Amino acid sequence: MEDINLQPTVVESSRSVFFENDASYHQLDQAAGDNFELDPENVTTNDQISDEGDSYSNSRREILCAILRALMLVDQMNGSHNDISDALELAKDLYCGDDSNLKKLWPKTWKETEKLLKENGYKEPRELYVCLDNSHYSQWDVMDDPNATCRFCGNKGAIKYYYLGLPDKIKRWFSDPVMCDKMLGHWKEKEHWISGIGANFTLKELWDGGRFNELSYFWDPQKEWMLPCKCSFCNSIFSADEIRQSPEVNGLFCLLCDECGTRQMHCPKYAHGNPCNLALIGHWDGWSPFGVRGKNCCGMSDECFSFLNECLKRFYHIYICCFLENINSSSESVGENRR
Repeated sequence: MEDINLQPTVVESSRSVFFENDASYHQLDQAAGDNFELDPENVTTNDQISDEGDSYSNSRREILCAILRALMLVDQMNGSHNDISDALELAKDLYCGDDSNLKKLWPKTWKETEKLLKENGYKEPRELYVCLDNSHYSQWDVMDDPNATCRFCGNKGAIKYYYLGLPDKIKRWFSDPVMCDKMLGHWKEKEHWISGIGANFTLKELWDGGRFNELSYFWDPQKEWMLPCKCSFCNSIFSADEIRQSPEVNGLFCLLCDECGTRQMHCPKYAHGNPCNLALIGHWDGWSPFGVRGKNCCGMSDECFSFLNECLKRFYHIYICCFLENINSSSESVGENRR
């Protein structure tokens, strides 16, 4: 991205891609040329170099556009991995034609294509390996190397786990004005819930329910509330209610961690509500993609809690943050017992 100064912006509502390029186009300074003479066969001007750089940058930008449009077309058609390869090959033929120079710039392998996408913000999920062996029934381990072994039983992780973190995704949500407008759907109808009393009986949107009203302080700028905190030893979370229920001495709360047994003193911190605060709806689901009992897949998805109902219905507003493939739940009922 630093080489070509591109900033792709994906607009969810139209499924289209726009690019901004801040590279300047230089022109020859004719007045300066009146003062001296140059041999054009032996001298390459800075402007010629700049023009060549601009041409290269523009070509890379257009190739990136073509690749992204091909990938979005496959996504709209619910295509497979093979369809991605076919779509990229078709995009190459349509864009490059018979121009050998453009064909040299087009990525030759998926690795080169992936590198170009990563330079402009693409993130791939991490492939992790989970061990849920029954020899350590109440414990589990996650490895990021397929050859790594579980710290409890010494076996390799039997379950593949794909994880795509939320922080980068959320940054992209807030970088898109259209997406920001959608995430403020709750604030456009704040009179339905900001009082924090009961439910609004139109019951059309999520914030018409009583539970959203109970959490109204999270978005109301007039409200102040206590922040949760982490255990200083094991990083488990103390909720605000747990902090308030703990013994207090001179403004400090004495917390006892249920996970590790560590006792610690905590000075509470407070925050005010903000309409831009983001709440997510988590959903965990499983299915049998192969039509065979005992072979299952699972996934966890998130949706923005402040979307209008019409936005929640759109599949591209559902964010898959993790995926487990080929779980053998018939093996000593591991999947059933630990669901």
